[in-house]
Amino acid sequence: MSLDILRHNFEKQAEELGLVTYSFDDDPGQIHEPHSHGRVDILTISGTAELRLGKEPWLPVCAGEVTVIPAGVEHRAIAGQDGWGYVLACTEDEARNQGFGTPIILDK
Repeated sequence: MSLDILRHNFEKQAEELGLVTYSFDDDPGQIHEPHSHGRVDILTISGTAELRLGKEPWLPVCAGEVTVIPAGVEHRAIAGQDGWGYVLACTEDEARNQGFGTPIILDK
């Protein structure tokens, strides 16, 4: 399945579940320091990253993979050498708490 179709399906399913989606492009080596928040689902659409949830081993992620970060679990991330592009799905409340801007709106 192509990444475009996978992304469309991810965004459509999120919308059906009442979630909002946001697209991010991290620079190579960009670090997300340890933090926690409500549940988010992440679809990697380009590049790679390494994620660490709690004290679990680092988890490499690449394009086409979905990662679920449970609510309240401390986690961190480091974008790979080519950067990391991803779509994040969360509730509107979570988006407000994190200060996200305008969500992705799917064409009907």
